[in-house]
Amino acid sequence: MRQIREILKQKILLGHTHRAIAASLGVSAGAVGETVSRAKQAGISAWQEVEQLEEPALGARLYGVKRAGGDRPLPDPAELDIELRRK
Repeated sequence: MRQIREILKQKILLGHTHRAIAASLGVSAGAVGETVSRAKQAGISAWQEVEQLEEPALGARLYGVKRAGGDRPLPDPAELDIELRRK
């Protein structure tokens, strides 16, 4: 589960270190660093900006919108059957 808002709250308002935030939330320090880095890239530097955004909007701003389906073509069932029958 993403804890974007809590990570940014502890970093921006309280000024905690990445390790302290990671320990308090039970996530890795890398996840904290990545979230803070993405927030900086998105231009989020003040807590008021984070407060104004809803959770889905905040996630979309930091991580982008997830597209359903993607660009990958679906596999051909006949080809799969042939491949699975091979020894």
